[in-house]
Amino acid sequence: MSRHVVLDTAFYDDVRRSKEHYEHPAIELVAQRNGEIVGLIDVECEEQPGTVCEERPGLGGMIWHLAVHPDHQRRGVATALLRETERRARPHGLGRLEAWTRDDPGSRAWYESSGFELVQSYLNVYIDIDEGLRDRFPITRTACDRSASFAHSVGNPDAMRTFSSVSTKTSSTSCDSLVTPDLELLTEAAGHQPRSWKPVDTGGYTRSQAWRVETRDGPAFVKQAEEAGSLQMLRREAVVYRDVRGPFLPAFVGFADSGERALLAVEYLEDAHWPPPYPDDVGALFAALELVAATPASPELPIEGPNDSQWERIAADPEPFLALGLCSRAWFERSIAALRTAEGRVVVEGDALVHNDIYAANVAFVHGNALLVDWGAAIRGSHGIDVAFALLSLRVEGVTRPSCVVLPDEDAFAATIAGHFAVGASSPLPAWADPDSTFLEDVTGDLAHALQWAAEQLDLQPLS
Repeated sequence: MSRHVVLDTAFYDDVRRSKEHYEHPAIELVAQRNGEIVGLIDVECEEQPGTVCEERPGLGGMIWHLAVHPDHQRRGVATALLRETERRARPHGLGRLEAWTRDDPGSRAWYESSGFELVQSYLNVYIDIDEGLRDRFPITRTACDRSASFAHSVGNPDAMRTFSSVSTKTSSTSCDSLVTPDLELLTEAAGHQPRSWKPVDTGGYTRSQAWRVETRDGPAFVKQAEEAGSLQMLRREAVVYRDVRGPFLPAFVGFADSGERALLAVEYLEDAHWPPPYPDDVGALFAALELVAATPASPELPIEGPNDSQWERIAADPEPFLALGLCSRAWFERSIAALRTAEGRVVVEGDALVHNDIYAANVAFVHGNALLVDWGAAIRGSHGIDVAFALLSLRVEGVTRPSCVVLPDEDAFAATIAGHFAVGASSPLPAWADPDSTFLEDVTGDLAHALQWAAEQLDLQPLS
């Protein structure tokens, strides 16, 4: 038994009796409550700019249908449908949603409260044309300066001898909920305004956003930051790309900084292999690190000073570290002196260019070469820092280190790296880190391998 519902809508003259199908990919959702369909939304997604929505930079999605059953209105159904649509729109690379409405104050108010803004309007005029449009409603060019008008027959001559209604049809755009790059910064960095971009999930930990952007010179990887910590790291990374050249770096496209936010554009590594897993031969990684150390560092990079003892901080308050469950209290009490002594022997000062954050996700292998990305922690210091982080990364990913790789004072570096991760894992999430990231979990995992490495190098007893 079918049930018919009269919807309260300004589109009473455009009722569809069957499901509409779309030429382009579409997001088509329904909301259910207690087994009953109470709402729906259809959004057609562009694959090329201007094919569904207005001709504007970037890809858009058109909300063709959005409706909620009258008995379930004002209960958040439409908002829930919109938010789920926004989530599903990101993989399509959409930077905005568009919707046409009429002069329905409730609908207009809802769209505006949802982050949409009016960008275009025109008159939707209902008239009877049976007796002739020109004779009955003479229209001059001057009268149409502000809007486009058209005749719409509703099929009832007796009732529609004059204007039935004059309604405004509006187009709204939401750019807040679907994150897009800052177009002014992007244009400045790329040297022109690109036509399209698609969000990229880098798997990183910061609050920065990233996109693949199609420029006239080919695809570019674009990263944008505005949170204070992420912004500081992006500016430092830009210094490296601006001042350093080497086969271990993607090509620099450009950088733009408004003060409140900044945007970096570099070569998009189209054919790269991104660990994990590492390739069988990781020699290219250590060859790249040798090239990094031999390349003059930018004088604007900070200089690494004498190492501050991280194990001393842990010894002063060991409970958060012990709560991680990676070692016993007895092991800690037996080993802390050796860890502090070894850490005190490490030399991290120097003039070499240091990436300072070597781990699997920051290394790309392209045609047998290793390229390093995410230079936001770069410093001037000891080459041993990068080698130590690289050796730990191999341990984390279960890769055997090349026999030719030698790290002088490896025991001191192992203890130092372990102390670094011990403090990080037992501290609150940094302000620059995305709350939804796996930062603390991953740091704790790295610490487990670093402790084992330090124990082996210092001939300590097993961690239990």
